[in-house]
Amino acid sequence: AAEAALLQALRARDAEALAAAVSEAEASGHAGETADGRPWASEALKAARKVEVELSVAEVTRGIAAKYTKRQASALHRHYGRMAQAPVREEPLGRDRSGRTYYFFVSDPHRLWVHVPREESPQGWTWAFYDTAAHVEAVLDSLDGRGAVCGGGEGSGGGDGGGGEGAGSGEGGEGEGAVATDKGALAEAELKQRLRELLPIISADMADDEVVNQDEGWLDEGHEWVGRQVLRVFPEAANPQSLGKITRWLPPNEETSEGALFHVVHDDGDAEDLELGEAEAALEAFAQKERDELLHPPVLAQPHYENRLERKALRIKPSALGLAGARDELLDFEEWLAPLLGRLGTGWVAAGRKDEGAQEVWQLSCRAATTVNELAELLGTLEEAVHALQTAAAPNERKPWRKEGHEYVGQQARRFFAGFGASDGRISGWLPAEGSDPPLWHMVHGDDNDEEDLDETEVRFAIANYAEERNEPTPEEAEYNLAWRTAAEAEAAAAAKAASEGGGGAAGVG
Repeated sequence: AAEAALLQALRARDAEALAAAVSEAEASGHAGETADGRPWASEALKAARKVEVELSVAEVTRGIAAKYTKRQASALHRHYGRMAQAPVREEPLGRDRSGRTYYFFVSDPHRLWVHVPREESPQGWTWAFYDTAAHVEAVLDSLDGRGAVCGGGEGSGGGDGGGGEGAGSGEGGEGEGAVATDKGALAEAELKQRLRELLPIISADMADDEVVNQDEGWLDEGHEWVGRQVLRVFPEAANPQSLGKITRWLPPNEETSEGALFHVVHDDGDAEDLELGEAEAALEAFAQKERDELLHPPVLAQPHYENRLERKALRIKPSALGLAGARDELLDFEEWLAPLLGRLGTGWVAAGRKDEGAQEVWQLSCRAATTVNELAELLGTLEEAVHALQTAAAPNERKPWRKEGHEYVGQQARRFFAGFGASDGRISGWLPAEGSDPPLWHMVHGDDNDEEDLDETEVRFAIANYAEERNEPTPEEAEYNLAWRTAAEAEAAAAAKAASEGGGGAAGVG
């Protein structure tokens, strides 16, 4: 149950659920200490702890970023306030793909002004403005920062000298057959970048949103169409299409026999109320647009690069290099091995949908691994699953020397050798006891970089020799070394005798 809760919290990446699942797992035996005092934890618990730290760091980072953005916006706002006290000539923020020019005047911080050349304005007006933060954000979303042509919307606004509330900036969007030139696309991308940088300043003194139909029975829930995207078509307009979203609706009035209305906010900030038939047609137009895009996806202008100097089977892709490549190789190896482990009944693969095998936890940990050491541990876990099936005697293998976990590691030591004298060095690593194998310490000599492995008695003598600046071994060390050599010589003699007797028997049979 604890492991199931961990997996569910990992999938959801919910910090609160993850903390509860980790606490439950720690209390139910998913973590502890080995016989030699080393901490251990299950793979699911390690993966959960790691994701918990990532979520915590992300939350702190968002808080710092929000605080910095707020402080920066406040400083810029004060700067523009000082500029407003001494007005100077204002330069435009930039132009969009339709030729409209955008201005933000520090002396009029409640509006984002738009200028349209009279010859390009079907309504005959040349100036309009946006006066709500919601409209400015909608304009920002409608601009294309990559230079591609995107749909706009039907504008609305006043004539010379100003626009209505949240007035649009003229007929916007993509007309049939219209293609943005490279120059116009680049100008619009620069405008979007400039607007994004100044958005906290531009919207600081504006109303958050336009107050529309608040007291007329309009609802922002209760109908399946609320929140849906729509596409409005205006055949007689120069730019006949406009994307938008249904934000609220007005239920039908039985007393007056008036039908339902649906409030649509266009991507360019304009808004309108649609009757039932109009809203249904706009929804179907948007659905048809999505179907057309699926049937005719855009073609990249940049051709895909392909290395033709090597056979396909031998080509190395960037994803096959580094940590990502090692992770993919390990996942591929497990995918190949899993069916074999499943048929042999190791418990690696879950027996049914409700059962949970070790495979899912292992795969989650592997996909979340960010270091080579983590991948090495996962490979060891996979090796243990295979090792459980082994019937032959295991070879005598020792794991890599540990660089920490014992007080002797890193200490200076001194050894004595007949005919050579003293040799100083450092204890560079150790291996804890495992099965019948005793613990060992690895010493690297400083004068010639020679190396040797010491047992527990030898390493204590060596460290004491250096600490007490001895010039020769103590009687206790000499006695121990003699006993060790005697035992080694007896073992070697017994091995030689066994080998000779085995060879003689074989010759007699032959």
